[in-house]
Parts: sequence; C-alpha cells; structure tokens
Amino acid sequence: MKRWVASFAIAVLACAWIALQSPTSSSLLQDSDTAVLLNALEERSSPLSWFLGDWPLQNHFYRPVSTLLFEGDLALWGRDGAGFGATNTALCILSVLALFWFIRELTDSPILAAGASLLFANLHFARPIPFGSGLTLAAIVAAFAVVLRPENLKMSAYASLLWVFAAATASGLSPFYGGVQAWLPGRTASSMTVFLLGALSAYARFERLRKTGESRASWILASFGLMLLALGCYEQAVVAPGLLALIAAHFWLDGKRPAWPIVAGAIALVGAYAILRTQLVPLSPSGYQSQQFRSGPGVGMSLLGYAFPAGQALWLGGSSLALGWAVGFTALPYSLALNVASNLAGLRAALTRPSVLAFGWVASLVAFLPMAWLKPFAHYDYLPTALRMLLAAGLIAAAAQATAIAISRRAIPAPLRPDPAPGSLPRR
Repeated sequence: MKRWVASFAIAVLACAWIALQSPTSSSLLQDSDTAVLLNALEERSSPLSWFLGDWPLQNHFYRPVSTLLFEGDLALWGRDGAGFGATNTALCILSVLALFWFIRELTDSPILAAGASLLFANLHFARPIPFGSGLTLAAIVAAFAVVLRPENLKMSAYASLLWVFAAATASGLSPFYGGVQAWLPGRTASSMTVFLLGALSAYARFERLRKTGESRASWILASFGLMLLALGCYEQAVVAPGLLALIAAHFWLDGKRPAWPIVAGAIALVGAYAILRTQLVPLSPSGYQSQQFRSGPGVGMSLLGYAFPAGQALWLGGSSLALGWAVGFTALPYSLALNVASNLAGLRAALTRPSVLAFGWVASLVAFLPMAWLKPFAHYDYLPTALRMLLAAGLIAAAAQATAIAISRRAIPAPLRPDPAPGSLPRR
C-alpha cells in the first residue's frame, strides 16, 4: 500500500506543475475556431440541441459532449480566457490521473504507473524536463560498462540500445502545452482521453478481479458508459474496441481467460454510434474535412512514427545515402544505424515482455490509426502518446535491468562435488 501511495504522489506532484502553468490570456478566445464556436453557442443558446446534429463549427462532426464543456465554460466564465484555460488544464490533469488508474489496473505495478504518468505529464510542461537527455546519458554509461566487464559485451550493447530507444520514446512525438492545454479546441481530444482511459480502466479492473471472484458487472456498465461519453467528445474514440481487445489479449497472455464477448459488445456499441452519426451529421465531407484528409507517403510516415520510428528516419534520410561514399564523412549513416539498432533492441525487449512493452507499442499505434489520414495536429497524438508512455516506462525498467546485468560479475559455477564427498559419513 505504501508503494502505491508514493507512486500516486509522484503523479499528483506532476499534475500540480501542470496546474501552475494554467493559461490565463484573453487571447485564448481569439483563435479563429474558438471565436466561431463561441459565437455559435451564444446564437443558439440551447445546450442540449447539440445532441441532435452537427457541432458548432458545422464541419460535419458529432461532438455533443465536448461541446457541452464549452457551454459550461461560457455559462460560468463568460468571455474570461482564464476560466476556459482552467477547464483545459483540469482535463489535462484528469488525463494524467486516468492514465495512472489504467496502468494500475492493467499491470498492478506502482513503478510503471508512476513512471508513465510522470512522462506523460512532462509533455504538458511549457519547459519539459529533459528526460531524453538523461536517458541518453544512461545509454553512454551502459556502453562504457564493457570496460568494466568485457565479457558482458553483448549485454552492454543491448542495454545501451534500450536506453537510446527509451530516450526517443519518452520524448514523445508532440508537445502538448501549446497543442492541447493552451489551445481551447484541444479539449476535444483531452476530454475524449479522460473518458476513454476511464473506460479502459474499468474493463481492465473487471478482468483483473475476475480471478479472485470480486469482479462485478457494474464495471462493464461503467466502461460502456464512459465509452459513449468518449465517442461524444471526439471521433478518435472509435478505436475503443481495438484497445479493449488488446487488454483482453494482455490478460490472456498472463494466463487468464478474458471475457471476449465484452469486446464484441464494444464493437456493437461503436457500430450503433456510427449509424446514429449518419442520421445526424451529413455524410458528405465538409470543406474542412476535404482540406484535412490526405493520402500518399505522409500517411505511411505518420504510421511509421508509431510502428517503427527508425523506418521514418530511414525514409527521410535514405535519399541522402544515395549521394555516395561522401555521406560516410557525415553523422547521417551512423545516426540511422543507431536508430535502427535501438528499435530492433526495443522490439526484442517487447517480444520478451509482451504484456507490457508490446501492449504499449501496439496500443499507441491502434489509438493513432484513424488519425493517420489527416494532416498532423498535436492533439491527434494525445491519446496515443498517453498509451505509449507505458512502453517508455517499461523500456526504462528493461534497460535498467539489462545495465545491472552488464556491470555484474558473471556467476562462477560451483565445482562438481564428488559423491560421496570426502570426509562424509558412510551411507547405510
């Protein structure tokens, strides 16, 4: 219990720092999307009507729940930017705490829950703590461990590569202060993340307690209710069934028998949402959607950022390698080689610890999947990054363990003992 109190205290302290940097400027309301949205709310003056059609920007999105958050702020604060900023900040804090709860239910590990929550919270800071630099330093230390233990060369190299991959993963793909906390429309993604992580946590708790006989159906009802709220905030929540399936697979890998029909129920729920959406929102793409949708290499590049980040670097740097032998005098080929090697080391670690590392890796990719066909915005990465911080925390733990092995003296096997041993009593 004391370990959980300490780990939760770490998450709370990180959230306190997010609270201290809550945006207060009146310029928050001057963003073009925000201005149009607030004007539409004031003109209609009917909060519940947003459940019956397009949201205030009229660009063919069904987001009644996140719209109600704007309605609430407008009623409470009027045109005070600080009030709107406080709500955005509260949603970011709740997202961090929801991630803590989810990892607690999924892994029952206070270290992973605290580590992932801290790393996710750090990406909200206006000036993030340079964890990536510290982890890179750890990679250098692990590499030099071979000086102390030359016989542990392979383990030293493996540990160093894990630290490199952990550093890149912990740094995230997008900063969230400007893209989510200090940008009011970013609350569509943060509110969805709060509700969806809550839904995943409730389902994970249901599965975790089934073995002890303490599980209750109320956790499934809570999960489905929170899932509906997430769908009402932001369309990215359609990934919920895929994430529930990964949670079920996680418990299956741990030797439990998950309730797969619940995953089928989530698929049916999302299907019902999709049908409802076709009745309330125009099917044809809006001008904004036509502008945002994309195809071509950019889609593959974005997916590689989650599936195999080194592939993204190879894609961008591969053309430079075609310049010939002169490239060997630059850092590019060696940087690419290090990227690929670190990713492969991470993949090896994920295969040996699939219930944590592979889960965080695949879950973040699944969470991002529907957003890959849109031109990039920071809030598209919000939920995927939250889940990916489980991978980052797990990589740090795996790298630390590998480093400890690399610097340890190899065990010397005891000599064979003759039978009977000299001086032993005769057997009867």
